[in-house]
Amino acid sequence: MWKFQDLHNEFSAPAHIHRLPKKDIKHVNTIDAELMITNNGTLNVDVYGIDSECVLKTLNIQGREMNCSVVAGDRVLIGTRDRRVFVFTKHNLEMAACIEVPEEVHCMCLLSEGSRVAVGMTDGHLWLIDVAQPAEWNRILMNEQFRETGNMYSICGINNDTELAVGTASGVHIIQIDAFSMKKIDAHKFDNKTVWNICEYDENKIAVSCWEDH
Repeated sequence: MWKFQDLHNEFSAPAHIHRLPKKDIKHVNTIDAELMITNNGTLNVDVYGIDSECVLKTLNIQGREMNCSVVAGDRVLIGTRDRRVFVFTKHNLEMAACIEVPEEVHCMCLLSEGSRVAVGMTDGHLWLIDVAQPAEWNRILMNEQFRETGNMYSICGINNDTELAVGTASGVHIIQIDAFSMKKIDAHKFDNKTVWNICEYDENKIAVSCWEDH
């Protein structure tokens, strides 16, 4: 774990190292500046303090294996391998809702206005979930399927969150968010490369990391 102020220094040491032997860490995320969540050996989720290797709590996601997560206001959303999005309250990490989805959830992102979460899945399924209403934990605003994109492995909002950039096994696909629907408007094809991470770093500029398929 590095402190943000130290990232500019390539020789800076991490503030803390979590040594988690015999654990395959598929996903990790932080909750505010105090907590960290990771996969555990029973396919549920362990909660650690940022500077501690002791498990503070285990979140029961029914052994469905966390693929991704996002912190949205007072909630923590966890996307899983087995067709579920679990919603936990941030202040006490109690489960508030379980949303059934059509396919494996690979990626999620919070759009900048903080009221919507985009959820990317296997076989081109893409959902927008409303996180603005405290009484409604699982309101689905839109859901579309873009079969031509294939599995969606990474996602981010671009152009003031009027569009989504989606990383897939075939490249980057651009999805426009309209008032009541979503539609694909562009694609950047990569030969034999899977896009695992994607982010917007400037207007009309996207950074990606790829795995070369042989």
